[in-house]
Amino acid sequence: MILYIDTLGPEAKIWLDDELHSREMGRKMSDELMSFVMDALDEEIPSGIVVHKDKGSFTGARLGASLANTIAEVYDAPIVAANDEDGDGDWRENGRERLDEGENDGMVEPEYE
Repeated sequence: MILYIDTLGPEAKIWLDDELHSREMGRKMSDELMSFVMDALDEEIPSGIVVHKDKGSFTGARLGASLANTIAEVYDAPIVAANDEDGDGDWRENGRERLDEGENDGMVEPEYE
């Protein structure tokens, strides 16, 4: 199962493969993000992690990248950052392709506006 994380706006969105989980967090993201993601994982171990890397919330980008890096380290899962580089709107597909090709960023860094 691939874990996709998008925390660039006030709503945190994660996908477990194609299953979307979302929660409006706003300024509470730093308090709620970890429990939200871990509850959704429900003891499943991700085989890879894709983080949406684009312009967005400064704090949300940092929180999402930090949590994703931690999960990747704990579960020894490959992690990649992905954006909508080809303009089709599907950063998740771009990230999945990178994982399928065996890529691993080791650690992702947020992009700031």
